[in-house]
Amino acid sequence: MFFMTMFFNNDGSILITTPIIILIVTLLKIKPQQKIPFLISGALIATAASAPIAVSNISN
Repeated sequence: MFFMTMFFNNDGSILITTPIIILIVTLLKIKPQQKIPFLISGALIATAASAPIAVSNISN
């Protein structure tokens, strides 16, 4: 996810990886309530990965 964030910045990385994360947790047959931590962690990883980028949007 770090390299994707380098190319697409924070917002693009989250928009690209969210459907992938949903697909993976659906294939693993995880309950809907248990999907939320995976989605939040994806957003947090993208935000942390965009921190060292000079053109990063700090509000995300």
